[in-house]
Amino acid sequence: MKPMPTATHRYPNGWFPVACGDEVTPGRIFTGRLAGEDVVVYRTRRGRLRAVHPYCPHLGAHLGHGGRVEGETIVCPFHGFSFGPAGNCVRTPYGQPPPRASLTHVPVIEANGLVFAWHHESGSAPTWEPVTLPSEGFTKPTTFQITSSGHPHDLVENLIDVGHFGPVHNTKINLVSTEPEGPFVRVAVDLSGVEELGFFKERGLHRLGSLKDIRGQAEFTCSGVGIVSSLVSVPELGVQLAQVAALTPEDPGRMHLRLATSARIESRMGAALAPALSHLVRFITKRQVKQDYEIWANRRPIERPKIATGDGPIMLIRRWAQQFYESADADLGGTPERAGTRRAAAAPITPTGSNGRARHDAPAARNER
Repeated sequence: MKPMPTATHRYPNGWFPVACGDEVTPGRIFTGRLAGEDVVVYRTRRGRLRAVHPYCPHLGAHLGHGGRVEGETIVCPFHGFSFGPAGNCVRTPYGQPPPRASLTHVPVIEANGLVFAWHHESGSAPTWEPVTLPSEGFTKPTTFQITSSGHPHDLVENLIDVGHFGPVHNTKINLVSTEPEGPFVRVAVDLSGVEELGFFKERGLHRLGSLKDIRGQAEFTCSGVGIVSSLVSVPELGVQLAQVAALTPEDPGRMHLRLATSARIESRMGAALAPALSHLVRFITKRQVKQDYEIWANRRPIERPKIATGDGPIMLIRRWAQQFYESADADLGGTPERAGTRRAAAAPITPTGSNGRARHDAPAARNER
């Protein structure tokens, strides 16, 4: 197996969140961070979502610092040059024909309450899109964000590292299957032991017989190393939970995690109860994330770990993740360099639910919150 790339010098390629959807309201400019660079995200007055490299091609002003949205254009704060949705300069304050200058767009997708930007070290266009969870009948996503030290692989590896759930979360899970397919990994988990969740055990609720009778299943899909989408179903209760956890490598060793959670309950009281359930799940997940982050912030990635029976398919996930690095054969801790991905063959996308694929709005031509 090739060495595990480190967060210190290399960034994986793929889709990564740069904002929550509600942070980019019509007419607002938001500056996100991805792979050592700022990404300026904005929504026009008509609601069209755009992401661009931050610097004006005129004289280099940062559009995220003092720039503004006027109608369908973004306006530079330095000399007032205006750029249309396609990125071209459409107006200057001088009353003369605008120069042949354009902003550099970043491919952007909005799905399940998050805004994702595409990163590729060599500048290649997207060859795949992340899986989208169903939204019809679900509550509006509630979000949570936290920034800490870590490695780009922490999120996907954490999912299948079944051995850590007991010591870190006081919980056990039953991993049914792990199936890599192109840029995706699909993971099935049996939730028949819901009463063993640490949240319930610590409150004595695991003794309730009703909890022991609950049976459920969870389907997780990793879209690249940055996104884990999960759909949890508990048929006896008529409950479905949809959650997207997405990790962004902002700078060397600095990771920003965003979570978006929504719920659906199939009952007459479902519309009233689902928001409360969504917030409860967000609370439980937030607690677990903080437990993980305490570990991530102080660990060192081990190139050739001494895997034990019961750890889960960690090495399978690491081999799968190599496709997202162009320079994956560089030595661990070797020459400082940033790397993108080996382009993965485009795999068919099979989103869960009827709403299909994520909205792709690329035009033609920090602390806990």
